[in-house]
Amino acid sequence: MNTNIVFTRYLYLKSGVLESLEASILKNDYQESLFWAYEIYFSGLEDEIFEFIFGIIERIYTNHPKLVNFLKKKRKEWEKDKNDEILGIIIKNLSLKSHLSNEGTGRQKYIIIKPTDIDDVRNKEIKPVYKTLKTVCIYNGVKKHLKAMNTFRERWLFYACYSPIWKTRVLEYNGVIDSEKKTVIFSNDDDQENFYDHYGYEPDEQNLEIQRRCMFSL
Repeated sequence: MNTNIVFTRYLYLKSGVLESLEASILKNDYQESLFWAYEIYFSGLEDEIFEFIFGIIERIYTNHPKLVNFLKKKRKEWEKDKNDEILGIIIKNLSLKSHLSNEGTGRQKYIIIKPTDIDDVRNKEIKPVYKTLKTVCIYNGVKKHLKAMNTFRERWLFYACYSPIWKTRVLEYNGVIDSEKKTVIFSNDDDQENFYDHYGYEPDEQNLEIQRRCMFSL
């Protein structure tokens, strides 16, 4: 399957998340950068988010060679141990350096965060489930007009399955991803009901502000 439309764990448009992440990194906004980075990471796209961030680092932070070396070491640590907080350590230290400045000649100090420091951006289970998006989608990000709101409202689950977290959830409840019809079909009514009891975010029932926030539309 190949598509330009991919929904993340909280049904943000993935391309908009990545745009917003780069913008927030460049304005040194740690909390917002953390939010966007882990939106991709906890969607099951861990390798992709590291590739994306290091693309930014290698393109823009060339005047901070010591920082770049430190961050590369942290990435290798993550590849070995898969500790979730390492992504946060990378984001934290980027947020402390302006890409427009030059690195000092003295000894550089770096910040190490704890696993509990990213608790706010870990996957949350909200009850009732339909209030999930209203509760967790707290940032608007970079505005980007997209004429695909009906896709978000009517075919959200199919396009969410491009994120591993959603594909796993669907398969857990015996769902079949039908690429031809662009839909998800469950083997029986009980499986479907149980799935939506846990993950029925009901994007079509959200207020327009939340719908536009997820789709990054104007």
